[in-house]
Amino acid sequence: MKKQEWNEGLNHLDPALVEEYVLQKESLKKRSKKKKKWLPIASVAACLLLIVGVSFVIPKTPSVPTWSNALYTAEAIEGFFPEYFSDGVATNSYTKVYFPDDQFLHLNPLTEQKYLPLYQRNVLSFEEDEEAFREFLDTILPKLFASLEISIPRYEIERYKFYQDGLTITFPELDSPYMSAAQTDRRYSIYLFHTYSENREITLDGEIVQIDQRLSDQEIIASLSSVREKLCNVFGESFPDTKIIRRYYEYDAEGITIYFYDKSAHPLNEFQANPVSDSISLEFYYDETSEDDIETDGIRKASNIIYSRSRGTMAQEYSMITATERISLEEAEALLYNGYVFGGHSCPLCMAEQEKVDFEGYDFVSMEYLFRYYYNTDREVPSTGIPFYAFYKKIGTAPNGNLIYAKTYVPAIPVSGYTEYFEKQKENHGK
Repeated sequence: MKKQEWNEGLNHLDPALVEEYVLQKESLKKRSKKKKKWLPIASVAACLLLIVGVSFVIPKTPSVPTWSNALYTAEAIEGFFPEYFSDGVATNSYTKVYFPDDQFLHLNPLTEQKYLPLYQRNVLSFEEDEEAFREFLDTILPKLFASLEISIPRYEIERYKFYQDGLTITFPELDSPYMSAAQTDRRYSIYLFHTYSENREITLDGEIVQIDQRLSDQEIIASLSSVREKLCNVFGESFPDTKIIRRYYEYDAEGITIYFYDKSAHPLNEFQANPVSDSISLEFYYDETSEDDIETDGIRKASNIIYSRSRGTMAQEYSMITATERISLEEAEALLYNGYVFGGHSCPLCMAEQEKVDFEGYDFVSMEYLFRYYYNTDREVPSTGIPFYAFYKKIGTAPNGNLIYAKTYVPAIPVSGYTEYFEKQKENHGK
């Protein structure tokens, strides 16, 4: 037996047995020499029995750690999850996610940094600038319509109010416009729709923008190399990275979104499903396409192409406000096993019907940044983003064969008041 293993075994000795041994020490000395020579053997045997016995003790749920340096309370963490989804009940809940295969899970790496940055999404309120908007359009539209092999239609710039005030363009001579553009107080954007042709397809220099959904992500990325080059040329970008997000439901698939972007443009790109920086996105939404958009079981034509560019810099839009200690994965697991978790986006009815999931032996863990959600307040307010451990546990198979995972969150930074908050929440969960 190694010395380390022996010492660990001795650490588990019952103190009461040690005390009893000390009390009996004097009487043991009085025993005959014959009996003495058997004592070391008996002692070793007793220790071995204790050590072996310890290995069969049923492990207890790890105790919940406490932090005196926490920046947030458990009650404050609830604000990072939309109330209209959770009905104000953010605990003991999880989100169901569906994937046909584990390879399509959106798993971000676990960082080993001792301190993790916290970010603030700032309010960028650039003034309405028609001259700058027209310059943006005049730079892009000639190349865009040349690639589409369409004459540039006459357009007019108008003010509009959707969820933000800004500028947009209209095409007086077109009954069914096939593109739009906008300037808001924080971004420029161009939307290209697949309805502009009789064949319901977007073509760039005669090449149909489509994918074979049966291919792997790397194969899809390789098949779109020519499309990416053309789009980057049109929009004056040089995005080196690609991200593919596949979305599935219990009975069908919603679609696939493919992003061309620069991952290094901001650290949050490492931990977000959708890039926070400038990007070109190709959307293949099945519920928005007709049967004509599906040439085979696997080939899908693009529904939309969207170019988004910030009017400021990424550092202005997402700034680091502080850094705080990262809790270890073991500490996060202690919170997980005690049920001190925060769910996700789930409607109140779904949450009420959720069966309890034992996350012991979870399948995957990822790291994500979530931003505090503000409900019934001005949309454009600064919001804070903090890191979470995201745990996945396989819980079944959907009727269409998709794997079903329960996904839940534990803050990756110190949080105080877990016990008090979760005790208070039991009533909300009918417990």
